[in-house]
Amino acid sequence: MRTIFVIVILLFISSCNEKKQVETNLLHKTDVKKEEFISENFDSFFKKFSTDSAFRLSRVNFPLKGFNSDETNVNSKDKPYLWNKEDWLFYTDEDFKNQTEDIIKTDIIKDGTFTIFRIFKENSGYDIQYKFKENKKSWFLVNYSYKNF
Repeated sequence: MRTIFVIVILLFISSCNEKKQVETNLLHKTDVKKEEFISENFDSFFKKFSTDSAFRLSRVNFPLKGFNSDETNVNSKDKPYLWNKEDWLFYTDEDFKNQTEDIIKTDIIKDGTFTIFRIFKENSGYDIQYKFKENKKSWFLVNYSYKNF
């Protein structure tokens, strides 16, 4: 009788452990599914993009479409300029501090599926725009426009 009681107790304890393991697995699967739907935060991405050159290059596919006023006719909108890795530069407002008396402004424009980081001098013709798009929950630079008229 005592042996049967011990066996029943062991079976009960074993089934409780299996239930806990199943619950743990279900919780882990739920966490993974939640992470699958979480997109990269643009502000965190952009901070790293602007400070880490290796990370920056990993988020740009060259040749990069855009506009280059130094190379392209002003009225040429039908054919984009293609930036190569060697001729593309990334500027932030920090790059212009103490270099000019002009006031450099920045703006972040969220436009549907795109987010644009803009550096410009008001009423001057100087305007740089970086256009980002989210792809597979990560942000990538998809267009770069440099205008200096």
